[in-house]
Amino acid sequence: MNRRSVLPFVSSVSLLALGACSPPPVTDSGVDAAADSAPLDVTSDMPQSDVTDVTDVTAPSDAADVATDVNAPTDVVADGGGPSCPLTRVIATTTDGTEGAYVTGTIADRSLAYLPPPMGARVEQDHVVRRAGCRVYDLWRPFGAGGNDIVELDPANPYTPRRRIAVPPVPSVGAPNPYDVVEITPTKSYLVLYNSPSLWVFNPQTGAMSGSVDLSAYAGSDGIPEASMIHVANGRAWVALQQLDRMAGYAPPARSTIVAIDTSTDQPADLDAAMAGVQATISLNYGNPQSSTVASAGRLWLIASSGTFTNPMDGGIDVLDTMTGRLAGSFSAAMLGADPGSLTMVGPTLAWVATRVRQDAGSRTSVRVLDLTGMLVTASPALERPEPLSDLQLGPDGNVWALNGSFGASGAVYVFRPDGTTLSTYTLPPRADAGAAGTYSLAFAP
Repeated sequence: MNRRSVLPFVSSVSLLALGACSPPPVTDSGVDAAADSAPLDVTSDMPQSDVTDVTDVTAPSDAADVATDVNAPTDVVADGGGPSCPLTRVIATTTDGTEGAYVTGTIADRSLAYLPPPMGARVEQDHVVRRAGCRVYDLWRPFGAGGNDIVELDPANPYTPRRRIAVPPVPSVGAPNPYDVVEITPTKSYLVLYNSPSLWVFNPQTGAMSGSVDLSAYAGSDGIPEASMIHVANGRAWVALQQLDRMAGYAPPARSTIVAIDTSTDQPADLDAAMAGVQATISLNYGNPQSSTVASAGRLWLIASSGTFTNPMDGGIDVLDTMTGRLAGSFSAAMLGADPGSLTMVGPTLAWVATRVRQDAGSRTSVRVLDLTGMLVTASPALERPEPLSDLQLGPDGNVWALNGSFGASGAVYVFRPDGTTLSTYTLPPRADAGAAGTYSLAFAP
């Protein structure tokens, strides 16, 4: 899944459950992105005839690292999305701010249907769907000081879940706020908890917690680093930390941090053996990472950061090379025309990124095209829309799926061809109570 992507409303809702903290420091591994002068051939390890292969999250040289990045909708090798786990279905979550629901359908014919909650069923209103391996989870984040749930869904019948796993409250903090999940092995997964100092390690076959990964060293005085996204490649889990200053209105630092975890030991990975100590972090060029996608068979992780909440031009996209542990390049908001939102690969070296361009009469979404070969932004947008587009993902069908990210308006699921033309639109049916349910998150499923 392209996620990974954290929707703007998801972020604002989830922050309500957080307490205050002191400004967290931004750590740096000492790796200088500018010093990474060796050119990266982003096409050398990708079949040029099959654009869906660009989102395979495992490095082909490491057969033991059979891991899944939730931001990769077409990682058919890494997560069993091949003969044992073909991705044939799509599932989207919806919310009206009071309760959640689902849209489901098949990818091949794009036949979608809204499934209202049956009598007696209730879905948490703040819920996002994520795929990890062949499993699809709905992450429930209710308000308050209690625990949260991760619900393993049956994509064909989401109101009859296969398993519901309770995540306990964080001591002295409250709700853990699950944000992302990734499968490391068939019996080991990592759960990213936004409001916790640790990653949760659990057995996806039983749902039992089996350990944790301490991230408190990369946080501020409250010990909460605001982990938001995760990608697994080359035996390491790469975790994006927002590191917000809650005492200053959740202001992000100018440069947020990526921390590398050794998935065999669940400990910080040393990215620079020549330096004393464990150098496990990489400083991004921008603050507040919100969405991501992967390229070059998972070697590259593209991380879109929105910067400060009031400045539409201080974010950007960093390109992390997970093989070297260095930043391979970046795209500033000035290059994009605005801070980046959701993004996805649409070809071996091309990506789409949704930017929200403000005008006197309102705002619009401009989808820009990024060329990783020369770290360039094309002169013309792939498409423009009057509404915010969120959760852009390249589907197994080779088309780009996206959501209407407007909260308070009727939700919609769009499918675009890679040339930018609209292939289909599914709009949620009107509600009898005149309320509006918006589309919230998207995943491709077996």
